Amino acid sequence: MPLTTQVERNIIFSTKRDILWISANMFSMSILNWKSEDKMNKIVKAEILWSRNCGLTCPYCAMVTEEKVDKDLLLWQKGVQQLKKLDCSFCAIYGAEPLDDFAKLPEFIAMLSAADILNTLITNGCSPNTKEKITELHSVGLRSLTTSYDGEGEDIVDRSSRAKTDRGIKLLRWFRDTFPDIRDVAAVSTINRKNFRSIPRIIEKMTKEGIWMLFDLIHPDRGQPGSKCQNTKLTEELLFQEEDIPELLQVLVQMSKMKKTHLVHWSDLLVDYIIANEEVVLNYDWHCVEKDVFPSWITVENTGEVYCCDDFHVTNEDRERYYLWEIADKWNQFSTYQAKMAKKYCSGCIWNTHWDANAIKRGDIPVGNYVHNLKTN
Repeated sequence: MPLTTQVERNIIFSTKRDILWISANMFSMSILNWKSEDKMNKIVKAEILWSRNCGLTCPYCAMVTEEKVDKDLLLWQKGVQQLKKLDCSFCAIYGAEPLDDFAKLPEFIAMLSAADILNTLITNGCSPNTKEKITELHSVGLRSLTTSYDGEGEDIVDRSSRAKTDRGIKLLRWFRDTFPDIRDVAAVSTINRKNFRSIPRIIEKMTKEGIWMLFDLIHPDRGQPGSKCQNTKLTEELLFQEEDIPELLQVLVQMSKMKKTHLVHWSDLLVDYIIANEEVVLNYDWHCVEKDVFPSWITVENTGEVYCCDDFHVTNEDRERYYLWEIADKWNQFSTYQAKMAKKYCSGCIWNTHWDANAIKRGDIPVGNYVHNLKTN
């Protein structure tokens, strides 16, 4: 429904929103005293792949499937309740591009906000009517916005990456300046062979603007089912080579030191691990399933189906299927099945965000290392 057809949409939306907020608040109150004696029944975050559509063609991204789903909000509301049962602290809403499936997104943001689940929307900033959509999402509780920032000048090697970098930073500035009650604005950068030397300078620049920087190392498709990456000629040019490792390690250590004075999210524990296991940057062979806190997070497909990761899931038609609106109730079955599949089919990774989820669930670092605001780390 176009954003300009407002009277009817506002009546429908306001009614739905009020019902969802009341229902979610009643549920939230009913589980305030819920405590799990077993940390295995808890997750740090949920990754919500709200949309599988996107107008960009970033060279190393395989998130776009163009599958469209008419979501049942009552089921997704049950899903939010299931997340609360799992002590979920945080939801990252992305996709491909979440704003390209906007119809029911405001209601979902309202559900999360009413349930006191912190969240951020990750957008490329290139969807039609982006500011109008973000304004509506803010009205129902969105307090954090994240975009991409792939580098500067010659660091960026394709038009889609340039578009989302340029529009994304402008969108963050607008969100920061328009809404005084936000929690944070953040830019996420994929560290690769072209841009890694620029990272400290980018952190300096963004900190001056009150923008947090988050990072992940570039990954290829390692042959696992459900990969969110794809192998192209350009991807190959961005991958690290053995001769890059010494200088890369220097940059990673510098990033960790900058955390004391700058708005940068980067895992010190991961840096220590990479220093001790340099080949992991080339082989991508860290395995979360080998840790005693697996799964530390879940990934939710736009259909509601739940996976253990946004970069791995079995795709065979006869797979066991678990959905968000039942995930806490079937947690043991889900965990056992996903562990079996991950051990058999997942080639490993070195995603910073996934590493931190494991560390938070183990109790090595606080959840505040994952969710931040403009004033404190």
